[in-house]
Amino acid sequence: MVALLKVANVWLIGGFMFHLLLRSIWVALIGLSYVYTDGVQIERLKFSEKYNRTIFSSRGYQDNILRLEKVCSTTFAISFLLFMCILGAFFFLGIVALFLVIVTELFPSIDNFDWVDPVLMGIGTLYILDFLTLGALKRIPYFSQLYYPVYRVMSVLSLSPLYRKIYYGLVSNNKSWKVAVAVIVFIGISGLLAFSFRWEENIADTIELRPNDRADRVLYAGHYENIAAGKPSAVIMIPADIIERNVLRVFIVHRSAYEERYIKSLCDFEARQDSVQRDTLAMDCLSRFYSLELDGQAVKTEFLFLEKPATRQLGLQTYLDIAHLDRGMHELKLVYHFLRDDGTVNLWEAAKVEFYKALPVDTVSYRSPATSLATE
Repeated sequence: MVALLKVANVWLIGGFMFHLLLRSIWVALIGLSYVYTDGVQIERLKFSEKYNRTIFSSRGYQDNILRLEKVCSTTFAISFLLFMCILGAFFFLGIVALFLVIVTELFPSIDNFDWVDPVLMGIGTLYILDFLTLGALKRIPYFSQLYYPVYRVMSVLSLSPLYRKIYYGLVSNNKSWKVAVAVIVFIGISGLLAFSFRWEENIADTIELRPNDRADRVLYAGHYENIAAGKPSAVIMIPADIIERNVLRVFIVHRSAYEERYIKSLCDFEARQDSVQRDTLAMDCLSRFYSLELDGQAVKTEFLFLEKPATRQLGLQTYLDIAHLDRGMHELKLVYHFLRDDGTVNLWEAAKVEFYKALPVDTVSYRSPATSLATE
């Protein structure tokens, strides 16, 4: 959805810049039409007839002003239309997401939403197909009656009343094939832009042998402070991918969205808040929800609450003794404890962080005072 907003801004800003450029020429020609009422003095230029026919279709400025006015107005309208089309898609997805949130809050027992994708795919395909075919579905005698309720709903959810007169004005006053080509080009470019914004990499770089992000033997740079490059993980971080000490510092980013639905119910927050000091209760609740596993074994540790200065993230920090670990690759897992409606706890692996344990360097050599004086 964020990628959609970025694409919408690209079309809006690009179209407005092009419109501003053309409008500047338009303003210049209007100004000259008042200064030089007779237009261009072709006789004084003394060009050959071939150049006169190529350069000057008319002597005055009026024809150029009218043509530019049409181009400027059309460019402005198209820029707004493209922006609103994508904004409508964003609004539609936002309404769907809000609906699902409300359903899960009111009916927490419903946890199967496999039907959502097929329904959205069917409705969206019909609406997009109608858009691509310049309203062809509205012209089919019997099908148009069945399609009408879908159109009415999608029309509201996609903000169509704000821009459909612009769309149909362009469709009805231009050749259909030109409009169809323009629509296909618009969707193709928008799709490529959205893809590039989401993945932030070369869209032509289609690596087939690329493992899934959550697959084994895949590192996520955001988990390591030394290689995150300004893009820290929103889940968990450790100092580096190579640990050269016997203590591993772990920072867990706190998800405030989980507080009301999962964390408070897990620690019976409402019943205990009057009898337990609030800070103590808060840390107890957080400690129950977040847990760590090292090489597949649960780790008992004490959490400290921290606002990480470098990233301004709030969360829990702890320190793990890894002196017993052998040299080589090891795996740290962050586990969320989700309380089910039946009272059982579902353990969900939120993140997996691999690191290499090197030879420890946290041994400090001792020098006697006499040795220090002799050295000095």
